Amino acid sequence: MPLSALLLLLGSAAPAVAGNDDNSSAPGKTIYVDDTVDVSYRQLAADDPQWNKVPRKFRDKVREGSYIAQLQIKNVSKHDINGWSLSFESPDRITATESAKLDARQGMRTTIQNDPADKLIEPGTTSTLWYRAQDGKTAAHTPAWATFAKGGARPTTDTDGDGLPDDMEQRAKLDPSSQDTDRDGLSDFLELGTGSSPLKPDSDGDGVQDSREDPDGDKVPNQREVQFKTALARADTDGDGLADGKELARHTSPAKPDTDGDGVDDGQETRIGSDPRAAESAFDVTRSVNGGATTASATIKGLSPQQVSTFRITELPADQRQFPTSTPGYVGHGYEFAVDSRFDQAKISFRVDPKQAGPDVKPAVYRYDDKSQRLVKLAGQRVDGDTITATTGSLSKYVVLDSRVFDQVWDQTLRKGSAEAPDLSKDTDNDGVSDYYENEIRDGNLLQGNGVPVGAMDPKNPDTDGDSLKDGKEVQIVTDELSGTKELVYAKLTSNPLKQDTDGDGTRDSADQQPLVSDPTDMLIHQSQNREGRRKEPDPDNFPVPPSRQVADDLTFNDYTYDELTDLSWQFWVASFTPEFLMWAEFNDIMNIGKLGADADNQQAVDDLRNAFRYGHNGQSAGTVTVDDNYDPAKYLQVGSGSALSRAVAASPQEQSYIEKAKGIILQSITENRGGTAQFQVQDDLNENLLYQLFKNSGLQYPVYDFSVGDANQRALSIAIHQFHGHTIRLKDYKVTGNTFSGTLVFHSYDHFGLDPDDEITNYGFIDWFTLQHYDRFDGKYPPAIAVADVEVPISGSF
Repeated sequence: MPLSALLLLLGSAAPAVAGNDDNSSAPGKTIYVDDTVDVSYRQLAADDPQWNKVPRKFRDKVREGSYIAQLQIKNVSKHDINGWSLSFESPDRITATESAKLDARQGMRTTIQNDPADKLIEPGTTSTLWYRAQDGKTAAHTPAWATFAKGGARPTTDTDGDGLPDDMEQRAKLDPSSQDTDRDGLSDFLELGTGSSPLKPDSDGDGVQDSREDPDGDKVPNQREVQFKTALARADTDGDGLADGKELARHTSPAKPDTDGDGVDDGQETRIGSDPRAAESAFDVTRSVNGGATTASATIKGLSPQQVSTFRITELPADQRQFPTSTPGYVGHGYEFAVDSRFDQAKISFRVDPKQAGPDVKPAVYRYDDKSQRLVKLAGQRVDGDTITATTGSLSKYVVLDSRVFDQVWDQTLRKGSAEAPDLSKDTDNDGVSDYYENEIRDGNLLQGNGVPVGAMDPKNPDTDGDSLKDGKEVQIVTDELSGTKELVYAKLTSNPLKQDTDGDGTRDSADQQPLVSDPTDMLIHQSQNREGRRKEPDPDNFPVPPSRQVADDLTFNDYTYDELTDLSWQFWVASFTPEFLMWAEFNDIMNIGKLGADADNQQAVDDLRNAFRYGHNGQSAGTVTVDDNYDPAKYLQVGSGSALSRAVAASPQEQSYIEKAKGIILQSITENRGGTAQFQVQDDLNENLLYQLFKNSGLQYPVYDFSVGDANQRALSIAIHQFHGHTIRLKDYKVTGNTFSGTLVFHSYDHFGLDPDDEITNYGFIDWFTLQHYDRFDGKYPPAIAVADVEVPISGSF
């Protein structure tokens, strides 16, 4: 899971962590240790030898469901400890302390300080205190994620206001009174969150001070990024399609997607040739799509800001109903031109590649008329070499055909009233279609309005396909007058008389309100490039594992020997002797940085994933998973769907912006297809998927949660997920009633709470994370958790 690096250099001091739900912990179990103190914990019972040492008034108040615990703080250094505080997490509510002062509880985190009359702990001596607590559930809980601060500092105190508690700064050898310990122009907190060292002004030793580095390559050095409040690790902070450096050069805001506030993003304005610094009410926009044999483009003048993002040209798949590859004179894929609301006039053009279309083609543009189901040659088109141009006051679906081939299809059409006029009164099977027309359809002489044959209807069977609809209810014979005295006779389908389920959506034509359009009540309509449980696309230059393996890189575990770990980096040599509880403590530090200041849902999201990683298999081995294995979901614990993570994701500005734009694109397509959803059908080839194309063409990006100094919720999400590995959109409970539709969009996102070799595994905390997950010393106890977020959005509309 790609994450912003959270480098925390704690030197030799590292806190220890005890396990949860431990009701039988050994006397004096260490819950924190560093080069200054050793803090031990024990739960006391009436038969404990230490029970009599508890002050009588204190122990006599123990009630059912509560207990007394002893904490001992031993000074293992050579210097006095003059004032201290101890902070830890526990679901148990501490109700009283003896020989210490109880600070305000924050969530599950409790802080205990020295008694004001007894601050000093001399070298080699031990201070003993007791607390009384109410059981959180059914058993007492050992304190977890403990931290210790000396010199009167509290774990919650932040003297310099840089977002890092003083005790963490002390352990990291930072200056609690200065926001920038190494005086490099970047705050300690910021450096911890972006991978540089707060102790070295030139972290990588390349001769360039950290404040002048440009890790995201946006041409804006770190110090200026801080000045403009932009992301140090993301080239396009506001996601408008322009890198921060380009925005500064253009004098637009890199932190605001729409600098002039006119409703069109800066990147969009730049691409269409508008000025992103001057608010406008109307825009001239040109779009173009290259489809291989043909290239389509259109220009519309005077679009409103709301229309700009809705104006699009989409290359249509070859198998769509209106003009499939079997259309006479077919040159290449057709296109759909669309824009919301009315406009004055559009200039459209099509360029034909003679090498792909063929040298003898006489190209012309045809518009598909949905009402008549006919391909109509576009009026007023002009041909200049390989380019065809025309103007129109409405947009539709268009295709370039060889006009000599397509027009010839209609040359033999008979006219009613001529000497050769057939007898249309005979209808043997009484199905509403005369025997003559049924025979003409069968023989391929009477075609659909796009020139494609219907198939072999049976003039002696009123219901050729047996779907309980007479053939005359499924096909109509239409006569249109063409220029002069010529008439065009063709078949217009209400449904296919040769198929019981024309649109293949599982509902027979006789019961389907829209038999020509597949509209299941529940369907997958969008799939991201990365998929659940599959490998991330690696960087071929830096990560040589082939992308064809089924299991994702960071879902592997218990798959590294000690030699393989040390081959990754020399920092892993400590993995052979570092205690497991110390690894958990260092891992927890980066979790706590993510949680600082975040709201309840975001904090809970981090805690849920952290705890699932630690306790998900209750210390039991889940086996081994390597990059050669197939994905087995039983080996992993899913966390998030329907809980705090989903709520945190749904509340984030990135998700809300993404959903709003995606929803708009989906609604527009459903409306244009008169309630139909067949166009969304997901194919294995992503380029064949409509929404994948539309999102890509419009520059729509999935949410990314970068480490943020100013936004605590973004920081928490950057720890929990950073960005999702896989994403889908499902349309459920969909129904069409008359000319209205309704349903629910489910935005489903999926990520791995694990690390692989291309993540920040050489940084403090991440080394422990990677080691716990991958090192075979732990025998598969710690498979990564899977983060899942589902956000449901109702939709409705009419057509």
